Amino acid sequence: MFAFTSMGGKVLKSINDRNVPPIFVMKHENARCSVKQNIVEDIRNVLHKYNPYARNYRIIRDTIEKDNQPIIHMKILVKRGIDGRRYNMPTTSEVAALIVGDLDGPDLDRDIIVESQSNYLKFISVFEPAYLPLQYSILFLREEDGYRDDILFSDKVSMREWFPYRIQHRENDKFSLVVSKCLFQQFLVDVYSTIDSSRLLWVRTHKKELRADMYKGLYEAIIRGKTNLSTRGKRIIFPSTFVEGINMTICSWDSYPNLFLTFTCNHKWPELSGYLKKFNLKLEDQPNLFGRFFKIKLDHLIKEIKKRDVFGKIKTVIYTIEFQKRRLPHAHVLVFMHSQSKYVYPEDIDRIIYAEILDEVREPELFKVITSLMIHGPGGVQNKKCPCMHNRKCTKYFPKKRRDNGVNIKRSKSFVDNRFVESYKKYLLLKFNAHINVERCNQTRSTKYLFKYVNKGHDQVTTSFYCSSTGVNESDYVDEIKMYYDCRYIEPSIERLSFHLPNEQVVVFNGKDRINDVLNRPHVQNTKFLAWMEANKRYPEAKLLTYNQFPLHFDVVEWRYYAMSFLEDDKEYIDAIIETSHWGMTSYLRKLFSTLLLSNQLSRPEYVWNNTWQYLTDDILHRQRTILQFPDLVLTPEELKSFALIDSEKLLQSNNKSLMDFPSMPQPDIDLIGEKGNMLIYDELNYDRKVLAKECIHLMSNMTLEQRKNFDKITERVNENKPGLFFLYGYGGIGKTYIWKALFAAFRSKTEIVLTVAFCGIATFLIPRGRIVYSRFAIPINVDENSICNIKQGNILRFSNESNLNIPFRGKVVVLGGDFHRIFLTKNMRLQIGSSDFDVSERKQFLDWILGIGNGTIGHSNDVDINVSIPDDLLLQSKGDLLQFVVNSTYPFFLDNMNDVAFFQDRVILTPRNDIVDLINQYMLSLLPGDEKSYLSLDTPYFVNENNDTPNIVHTAEFFNTITTSRLSNHVLKLKVGVPIMLLRNLDQSVGLCNGTRMIVTKLGKYVIEAKVYIPRLSLRPSDARIPFKFQWRQFPMVISFVMTIYKSQGQSSKYVGVYLRQPIFSHDQLYVAFSRVTSRK
Repeated sequence: MFAFTSMGGKVLKSINDRNVPPIFVMKHENARCSVKQNIVEDIRNVLHKYNPYARNYRIIRDTIEKDNQPIIHMKILVKRGIDGRRYNMPTTSEVAALIVGDLDGPDLDRDIIVESQSNYLKFISVFEPAYLPLQYSILFLREEDGYRDDILFSDKVSMREWFPYRIQHRENDKFSLVVSKCLFQQFLVDVYSTIDSSRLLWVRTHKKELRADMYKGLYEAIIRGKTNLSTRGKRIIFPSTFVEGINMTICSWDSYPNLFLTFTCNHKWPELSGYLKKFNLKLEDQPNLFGRFFKIKLDHLIKEIKKRDVFGKIKTVIYTIEFQKRRLPHAHVLVFMHSQSKYVYPEDIDRIIYAEILDEVREPELFKVITSLMIHGPGGVQNKKCPCMHNRKCTKYFPKKRRDNGVNIKRSKSFVDNRFVESYKKYLLLKFNAHINVERCNQTRSTKYLFKYVNKGHDQVTTSFYCSSTGVNESDYVDEIKMYYDCRYIEPSIERLSFHLPNEQVVVFNGKDRINDVLNRPHVQNTKFLAWMEANKRYPEAKLLTYNQFPLHFDVVEWRYYAMSFLEDDKEYIDAIIETSHWGMTSYLRKLFSTLLLSNQLSRPEYVWNNTWQYLTDDILHRQRTILQFPDLVLTPEELKSFALIDSEKLLQSNNKSLMDFPSMPQPDIDLIGEKGNMLIYDELNYDRKVLAKECIHLMSNMTLEQRKNFDKITERVNENKPGLFFLYGYGGIGKTYIWKALFAAFRSKTEIVLTVAFCGIATFLIPRGRIVYSRFAIPINVDENSICNIKQGNILRFSNESNLNIPFRGKVVVLGGDFHRIFLTKNMRLQIGSSDFDVSERKQFLDWILGIGNGTIGHSNDVDINVSIPDDLLLQSKGDLLQFVVNSTYPFFLDNMNDVAFFQDRVILTPRNDIVDLINQYMLSLLPGDEKSYLSLDTPYFVNENNDTPNIVHTAEFFNTITTSRLSNHVLKLKVGVPIMLLRNLDQSVGLCNGTRMIVTKLGKYVIEAKVYIPRLSLRPSDARIPFKFQWRQFPMVISFVMTIYKSQGQSSKYVGVYLRQPIFSHDQLYVAFSRVTSRK
């Protein structure tokens, strides 16, 4: 009554002569019963007050009556233009009255048109957001959007996903859809029919695009120069990938089933009955709830059968679910037993199947379940009106021959005994408290009946065919969609194995595809049939399998997942090294192998080594011939391996690792090592002292007086061989890094050992030979009250000087940078760059303003936020697209300079949030020419306790894919050649490849990305304390670095910095960090 549209249905209660739900017949005019006028009036007033459609209909009615103008149209828009997740309540009317003439011509956004002069009904598309609020105005009182096909999530949300989400009960809903009783039932009928028909809509609307032809025919077409595929082959309608189509059947692959179970939902389960009682609902009011709960129970039953072996060891289970006329869902289950567990003797059957009423005293709970759920009828002479009676006989053949144990019960007005008990298994009956009938299959003809019963599917209505093709032989082609509607059966899918003559395999393609692209598809030239024949040539075990047995012994899904890098396997790294060998230098291959060892990615390092050593040693012979000046030098395979392992050992030792840390790895021949002794000390002394001495003189000559004073204090303490502890403090731009470089050059030029460390990866890159402090001193990354240093005490005391045992830092000079005012620098080095007093004054004013932001002295509070005024000359004034303007200002002539490394080195855009970083990076990536390549991560949970077989979480891989954090790249990493990237993990700190290092992509492989070095996919376990669970992430450790967060930019300086603040900044300190990254106001 209160719907603006009619779905065309009718509730027929006249034919319900039993205790069954009302029959709802579609395609008939809706019926109206007697109504209560006061209730109708109250609902009408509410709709007029709150429903926008009712208000707009009323406006149009008043307009017609006032102006006496019968020609008027109403338009409802299909595209909302905004995100329905953020704007649930419309702020503007989406129903508009239009003057005559506005409807002329095509209108792609038109949804519903109401014309006052028309005497015909208008059909409304179910894909339009206005459909649900128009059809169910009471349920969607405030014009909440219904389903639309442009809802975005990870991808577009389908109708099959949206409606199940919508019909969930939520406690906070003041008026819930699921408690609206008969209206909810009508809603479910409408939804089911909508989903069922919409699944074939794409095939119906795109049927002219799908075509098929033989491979030989397409190849000959290329030779003749006919490359237009729209005229090749024949159109096809129904792809075999459509589930539940007529092209599906069941594969009887292992004799006959052994057990047949019928499992029926129990409406008296306390979870269900409690819910119905709470909301004053009836059984037929909640078919969705009963269906979902029954499916949970059924899944548990299947698990009991398959995992717990309640019937013995089984091979497979087949089941189907349907609804009884009594409203409740039930399932028919076929169980195929293993040959060793099949029941041969009657005693075996008696141990699992019972068919009698048990003693109430000994087993009271089981007695209650049997008497309430497992008694058939009774029918027969006692009750001739029982539903199972036909021609005065029970169609289920009750009463049956049973032994009489003297137990009987009263059922209705009759007494029943064991003859009316349906067979059952005690354990399942007691566990599930539901009707579970268990029968053994022992005849071939009964097995045929069971298969038909399990897979009977929907009722068959008609058998008419409809020809869909055009042309001379159009009667040869059948519209399979029409056949599906008329004659559908639900059947499980099988693996379709085709066979064909040479070059006569069928190729499916789109009429708009290019013919070369179609013929170059991998599965076109190498079909399943050809692959099976090739396997028989290569593998002896394949000759033992027939064609139809082959899919059972080859996991196609696993190999497909591996091809998409969805499996954790060392083979991926083997393929990475092989792939890189096609274009890379062998020395870099050894660095790649060492990187994999350093990052602990290899589960079997020796396996990877044994399968790749030929590629890792390819240049060894030529290198040794050049070094020894011996062109005829011959090296054995073991010697080649030793030289390659020596190179890897050097790379590992430069990062405090060794091949000794990998027991399964072979060790090099020590006689081939040129440098003996401590490799770590050798590496720390391996510098060009003359170059460092010149660099030290140059740095000292450009120091400020304050810098020189503090530099002398530190060097004096070292030269006097006295211990010392210094803190160097100062804000950005004062020249702290300059002093680090000067101290490094001064002491290294005198063969002194200097160890430089920092707390973040990018800061280690700013100081000479920097190492991250966690790696150098084996400090745990996540520090808590139980954390300890991983350096053994014996290793420390072994090298200590006994005279310095009680001296802090064992007498070493330590220079730290922190917040303590030990040595305080106040004069900024950047002020010395100016060539005039005006430049110096301008820079000082700008730096004082930045320092004021950091100290919190600039800005005023309004009790909620602190407002900071930015000078006009630092702001970008634009009335257009601000994002585009910021990009063009920071990266002018972007495409012209895309090959200039210095161009990207001096520029960066900063923003406080990671989602904005991703947004700008993807926008700039779209500007770059070239093909885009996507890499998917592999996200898996891992075990907290190795002795526990249960994972610490129950989240799925799909959920892990949605997690975003600054320490990991996204699940989908999109890259192009030439794009700048930033590492998210330390690869080789000895050469500056650490967390925060920026590089430019030069090549995109399948397993390796080239950017100055070769970068493989690595596995990480996020240490973010905000994530309350543990999971492992395998992806290329990088992100696009056109833009970075303000936090990530700490310690770096650039000439041109753009700050994009779509949302307020977090604090003064964060704004200070952003502005202090630039070296000059200009």
